[in-house]
Amino acid sequence: SDSLLEPEYDSFPDERTEAETICAQIRQLHDAGVPWKEMAVLTRTNSGCRCVLEQAQRLLIPTVCKDRIPDRFEHWIARDILAYMRLACGGRERRDFLRICNRPLRYISRECVDTPAVSFDRLRMWYETQPWMVRRLDELEEDLAAMGGLTPYAAINYLRKGIGYDGYVENYALEHGLREEELTDLLDEIQDHAKPWPSFAQWEEQIRQEKEFLKDRNEMPDQQRSGLDAVVLSTFHSAKGLEFEAVWLPDLNEGVMPYKKARTEAELEEERRLLYVGMTRAKKWLRLFHVKTLAGKEKEPSRFLREINPGRT
Repeated sequence: SDSLLEPEYDSFPDERTEAETICAQIRQLHDAGVPWKEMAVLTRTNSGCRCVLEQAQRLLIPTVCKDRIPDRFEHWIARDILAYMRLACGGRERRDFLRICNRPLRYISRECVDTPAVSFDRLRMWYETQPWMVRRLDELEEDLAAMGGLTPYAAINYLRKGIGYDGYVENYALEHGLREEELTDLLDEIQDHAKPWPSFAQWEEQIRQEKEFLKDRNEMPDQQRSGLDAVVLSTFHSAKGLEFEAVWLPDLNEGVMPYKKARTEAELEEERRLLYVGMTRAKKWLRLFHVKTLAGKEKEPSRFLREINPGRT
């Protein structure tokens, strides 16, 4: 239907609180007789529904994803962080060491790591005629020990600010013609993900479960998806032509909707049209939400919210 419902608006301190509220409202409607498949959470990007997906999984709310959700822990930045964490916790695998020894650049040669397990004493012997390299190795060993004594969140902070990993990522973006913001956003997201976990072992277990869960999700055959009575998680794009009793649009914030890459008038107009597509999927209930912080960073409400409802924001 093209006649717009009167939407409900709400704002939340962060995406976790928002996801909890969405799932509570979904369960309430389901208890009141609305089938799961008559409800949808629509987001601008395919990774936007991750928080709701995790919360729904915890509360045993059946969900089905219209889009493939990327595994952020497959990204090289996540792999770097996890390699640093394993070494910080006493691991000495050659593979982990080679991955991070020059991120940031320390001029450590691959040749000097000639055993499956890395020994700092052996490395110091290799470089004994180059005292400045021995100093670098000492520093790296001390930094890893310092990280090992911290919570995962604080350890990542130490890696980024104390060891200079943020600078490494900045240079990487420059050299490869990438937008630095896309990489630092991912760094923020991974650090924020680590926040609740007191130890690396617990955080690593959480990551393992998430990876399994996403793999199962992404490999589910299409015919199996379409037959399920489950809440639909979808991008605005993939929701075209579908209708639901109740629709939630989370994270209606600047940089998300309109998307940060939309700069020109035409691109902004396309974003506005996409939002309209999302809003018109709802037959009875429409909820428009924004958050105050996303992955720990402060965010403004979307300009579109002001356009839809000038008195609200």
